[in-house]
Amino acid sequence: MEPLLYHWKLDAALPFRIDFQHLEKQFENPRRDMHAAVHLGILLDGDLGTMREPYDFYWTASWEIHGGLKSENGAGLLLITFSPEILLNAVIGDKSPVRALLYLPFREKASLFRTPPVRKMTERLKIDLETMRKRDAPQQKIWLRIVDFVCDLAAALPRNERRKCPQERHELLMPVFEKLASLPRSPLTAAEASALCGMSESGFYRLFRDFTGLPFSSYELYFRLNCAAEELCRGELSIKQAAAEWGFFDTSHFSRAFKKQFGVSPSDYCAAGRKS
Repeated sequence: MEPLLYHWKLDAALPFRIDFQHLEKQFENPRRDMHAAVHLGILLDGDLGTMREPYDFYWTASWEIHGGLKSENGAGLLLITFSPEILLNAVIGDKSPVRALLYLPFREKASLFRTPPVRKMTERLKIDLETMRKRDAPQQKIWLRIVDFVCDLAAALPRNERRKCPQERHELLMPVFEKLASLPRSPLTAAEASALCGMSESGFYRLFRDFTGLPFSSYELYFRLNCAAEELCRGELSIKQAAAEWGFFDTSHFSRAFKKQFGVSPSDYCAAGRKS
């Protein structure tokens, strides 16, 4: 069982990762995670969540909570993970369409890209990446192909979507994401979060929910639970220690919140982690 909070450690030397994955029939993963990197998950065959057509894909924005996917018939998946900041720096010319794509939460744009022309673009990307992998192509060449694909995808955005400025919302909220990512190990209140952003509490609440789709309190709770689950999985903490370390009143409070989030108790989660 993999950790739930991923620190991809992407940098200018290696700004991306590519993984081909196979999911078995009746696959179900209730876990959720979040990170600064962007995910591009391309369906190669089978089904996953709402994706049914080959080369449908999901896109996870920076710090967007994601996961909880199911597959009835199994699936082949191409997962590309990359740094949005480094990709933006690699774009030559007008960066605004790419910004709109990178920072707009996917729920607001999924339907825009489930079209035959975009599926054709995505199929071409998959073929090119496979070919370059077989030929042991330089990492820089693979990276430039990913950048080209993202630019083409951004160009497919309708003009009204390109005029949106989601990066401004993202930048306003960055102090909170950075504070959470520093693993404070204690609850962060909405009042503290709004102060970090230099905003009123009501204004912060509206902006955060608009950007993430969740109230801040729910997002913050997910974050602490994910971090606690990661440390439980690695055997670094006992359940009692995890409850105390991550700001829960007691083990009972932690266990109730954990089961509601992941569908299993902390002890069952740990047992599954040891078997995997």
